[in-house]
Amino acid sequence: MSAGFVELGKTLKPHHIKGALKAQLEEGYVPSLEAAAAVFIEHQGQKIPFFLEELESGKTWIIKLEGIDDRDQAEQWSRKTLYLREKDLLEGAAPISGLAFDFLIGFHLLDEELGDLGEIIDLIELPQQEMAVLNIEEKEVLVPLHEDLIVEILEAQKQIIMQLPEGLLDL
Repeated sequence: MSAGFVELGKTLKPHHIKGALKAQLEEGYVPSLEAAAAVFIEHQGQKIPFFLEELESGKTWIIKLEGIDDRDQAEQWSRKTLYLREKDLLEGAAPISGLAFDFLIGFHLLDEELGDLGEIIDLIELPQQEMAVLNIEEKEVLVPLHEDLIVEILEAQKQIIMQLPEGLLDL
């Protein structure tokens, strides 16, 4: 986090021809984004302010920012980090997705059927979710950390219990 700012998410690729961008947003900050005067995009080490014209939810968020009016302009601002000023956060705003699982490194991942699969050695952030990295039988395995698969997180025991789809580890 930069001083005075919180990471809101990332712009993805342009959406249609009118300058909108697909975005991955931290769900817990969306109400703050809707109320904020500006969103900031980091570009060449600077945080550039943009006024939000439209915000549309869906599988991915669609954002339309003032001053970005065509696909070529949107392309220049794609794959960038989005920020909000800390002072623009609504009371109680907190992350509920994104790199919310970084505390799980070092935890043991247990499947309800298969038992202890091993220690989470790293996390990888993909556009739609985080993946836990485990070493299983000398092979690096990625496991999606999706809320529908997580049964329970036992912080005191450093364990995460999951219900993994059959065949996931065979890939």
